[in-house]
Amino acid sequence: MKPFPSQRLYRYLLTWCVGVLLGTPSMALSAGEPLYGFTPFPYDYTAEAVMRTHALVVEHSTLYALHFDDCVPWQEMLTNQPLPARLQQDWDDLTQRIPQSHKVYVALTPGAKDRKSLAPACGASSDKPGTMPQELKDARFDHPRVQQAFLAYTRRAIQQFKPHFLNIGIEMGNMALRYPKDWPHFAAFYQQVYAALKQEFPALPISFSINPQMLREPQTANRVKPLVEQSDYLGLSFYPYSDPMERKLGAPAMPAGPGQAGWQDMLAWVRTYTNKPLAMCETGFTTQDVTLKQFDLHLRGDSTLQEAYVRDLVQITKRDDYLFVVWFLLVDYDKLYAKMPKGSEVNLLWRNIGLFDGELRPKPALQAWQTFAAGGPPAAPQPVSSVTAPSGSARPPAAAPLQGVAVGFRHASDLFACAPGSRVALDPAGPRAGLSAMRWEYQHKRDWQWCIKERKSGDLRQAKTVHFWVRSDAEGPLYMRFDEQSGESFYAIINIGPEWQAVSLPLADLSLDTATTKDGRFDPGQLTKLFLADSTGLDGATGKRTIWLSEWRFE
Repeated sequence: MKPFPSQRLYRYLLTWCVGVLLGTPSMALSAGEPLYGFTPFPYDYTAEAVMRTHALVVEHSTLYALHFDDCVPWQEMLTNQPLPARLQQDWDDLTQRIPQSHKVYVALTPGAKDRKSLAPACGASSDKPGTMPQELKDARFDHPRVQQAFLAYTRRAIQQFKPHFLNIGIEMGNMALRYPKDWPHFAAFYQQVYAALKQEFPALPISFSINPQMLREPQTANRVKPLVEQSDYLGLSFYPYSDPMERKLGAPAMPAGPGQAGWQDMLAWVRTYTNKPLAMCETGFTTQDVTLKQFDLHLRGDSTLQEAYVRDLVQITKRDDYLFVVWFLLVDYDKLYAKMPKGSEVNLLWRNIGLFDGELRPKPALQAWQTFAAGGPPAAPQPVSSVTAPSGSARPPAAAPLQGVAVGFRHASDLFACAPGSRVALDPAGPRAGLSAMRWEYQHKRDWQWCIKERKSGDLRQAKTVHFWVRSDAEGPLYMRFDEQSGESFYAIINIGPEWQAVSLPLADLSLDTATTKDGRFDPGQLTKLFLADSTGLDGATGKRTIWLSEWRFE
């Protein structure tokens, strides 16, 4: 099952997103708890949507999933040339945004979306396909030059993203049911490419994926079994609500499970099919009914069923020792769908599988997901919508004694969590004797740098003013954002320099980020997140910057 006409959109929009740096993972199968993640596909064609999606994905996952099935740079790989400039930029942007705290799953495929033909060639731009090399036109998967080109492409992806898990055949197992005469050509291709990759990357787990409903057809199960047993894990692509669609494509009906649409029996059967490790490479469940007139199909969606499926998925993946689970979309893309061209009806299939709706309101299933994803890394901040200097900034001769509700900074637990690649620590050299500070150091990049502190809503109910000391080793703005539990955000921007500056900022003077408008009034009792950010790298700033903050409190 293939969502979306193009993954290029989110890779293009991610150039606007708050950046984090890629770590260097150890390529080996994980033991213990499964990893849980999403792809960062946005819910709208806006930079704001990309940033918010990315932030939510980072917050609610331990695995970062990259899914590439738009094209393959066949010509460049055959001639040992660089990737097309547009594709390389996409990859570079993604590399900068993978959280250091997360493991990485990369899915590639030599096949087109019909899961039968070769993938189209990558073009110079995202909306124009490239030209397929003459020697590959009408070529089968086991053509030596197809194998050569795809192997080179996969090597590039491994070197770029350093994945912990690799899929080199997105849903290509479905071919065994739908196009059985063509399956031997893909099987031969896979065996050759897999063997070559294992020579170079012996510890990297490699597989392909298949819909388990198609796999359950007996002859298909037999055709696929040799490749499953050669692979390091069995990858599944499973959207239980799509049973009518899968049956239309030739799969047997979903088992009649006890009130849960058969997914329990389906996944229990998969565990009996092979002893190989399992991985849910993509999954989801829609909360809205889907009617596809062009296919004469009606699929049932329901938020209660989605919640039940997530809860079962948690238990099943723990019980059966899954390596990872990718819930394909975190946020419904109603806004994006409304902007799609006519003829995009098929994209209704995945429009509402998110754990948040299109207005970023959590669905009941999110709580079930959080039973295993809670405690993940903090979300990246989002840029404010405009720049306004706060009123009330001042330089009093001395800070008032620490009163009200303290944020810090006297203990390590007071420190903010900052973007990977930056450093944050307690510094005893505060603005006066006896006061320590949070020292935040980072390297300017062409992106936002950020820190975050989460708060329990309610403890600031009576607060009227925020006080703190601040200085920086370089003149420049510091963005501050205050997020309510409702999703509404308010901000201020102050200019800081090398001298300690005492700031008293009335909370009533905060500016509203209009993209988040709810009631337009800041309620301190609903404050759940504090953000600090520096965007000067976007304007060409280079080198390092250090910011110190001390005695932050709300009164």
